[in-house]
Amino acid sequence: VVIFLSSSIFRIFFLDLIEFKYDEAYTVFEITKFYIHPTLMQVGPPQSTGVFNFPLFNYLMIFLSFVSREPQFLSFCIAFINSIAIVFFYVYARKYYSNFTAILASLTLSFSPWNILLSRKIWIPDIILPLLILFFYFLHKLLLDKNNKSIFPIFIIMALLIQLHASLVFFVFATILLFITFKVRINLKSAFFGFCVGLI
Repeated sequence: VVIFLSSSIFRIFFLDLIEFKYDEAYTVFEITKFYIHPTLMQVGPPQSTGVFNFPLFNYLMIFLSFVSREPQFLSFCIAFINSIAIVFFYVYARKYYSNFTAILASLTLSFSPWNILLSRKIWIPDIILPLLILFFYFLHKLLLDKNNKSIFPIFIIMALLIQLHASLVFFVFATILLFITFKVRINLKSAFFGFCVGLI
């Protein structure tokens, strides 16, 4: 409860102070257009380089906008998901490390200004943290619990992360390096199907 309150105080509240510029407006426009004329989206929000992202973020926002397409409501949904993700992070950090480490790390995530800024807007980076927390959870299960069933969700999440932002390709290489370092035996069939499910 304390971790949830700490993580939500600067995320869920003061939603009248959300940042709403071109990126946020573009996404709200695209999902509104989808509800008027439903069609398969082929591209997502544009990057600063002019290259378009994959449409995954738009589809996630369509799912979140069933109730309302009001920007404050969508920001609330993203902020709430981020707050819950930090609570989940605390739970598994306490399991794998210590209660002190889990509390310290969770409070750091809760009150980090950049983390707060990037967890309450209708913007691609604001949905990355929950997926990363889930990614690291399954990575812990694989490396520390030796649970090979974690390979399937690890590769699903990797495929999703790559579709959210091109810079997250780094995690593919970092994860492969980690597998080599820890001499993890990869079930190639699970990895392949997981990655394909994530891409679909």
